[in-house]
Amino acid sequence: KTWKLTNVKIIEGVAEQLPFENNFFDLVVSNNGINNVQDDKKVLSEISRTCKRDAQLVVTVNLPETMIEFYSVYENVLKDFEKDSEITKLKEHIFSKRKPVSYTKELIENAGFKINEIQEDEFYFKYSDGTSMLDHSAIKLAFLESWKNILNKEDQIPVFTEIEKRLNDIAENKGEFKLSIPFICVNAVKNNYGFSINSLA
Repeated sequence: KTWKLTNVKIIEGVAEQLPFENNFFDLVVSNNGINNVQDDKKVLSEISRTCKRDAQLVVTVNLPETMIEFYSVYENVLKDFEKDSEITKLKEHIFSKRKPVSYTKELIENAGFKINEIQEDEFYFKYSDGTSMLDHSAIKLAFLESWKNILNKEDQIPVFTEIEKRLNDIAENKGEFKLSIPFICVNAVKNNYGFSINSLA
């Protein structure tokens, strides 16, 4: 509406069950999308199903080192609080959202795509201190609840009070608190031989 475009249609759906017919798309673009779904293998199966032969797929995903500055502090605090099972949960949380390059590469290739190029890059979120980071609207909207849910309710306040203190100490020492966001951009084309659901079994 803002740009007065009339040839654009927004369709809401679920990535694991795309509301499109077979061989529909010439191009599929996903910016940090496939790492935020319930079943990434099923999603790639659906993308392949709805892509024409030789269709292009361009995907970006964040890497496991994303926000390593925060997660390192979180893990160290959990160690000091002797929360071994929560450390395991933290690592599982990271893997569920940020897969290694090898995982994403295999996922895309198994769905019937030939990868032409993988570019890796990085950007940063910068905050005056840990308090401003934890209070930032984007952090509260997309991350904070899942971070806290790693803990039992009674542990959330003491653990995050300590995390905030340590983040503030880092910011005081370095003049800021920085979060690294490394990512890859994968450029792929659907193979001529098509796609077999058995390859994802």
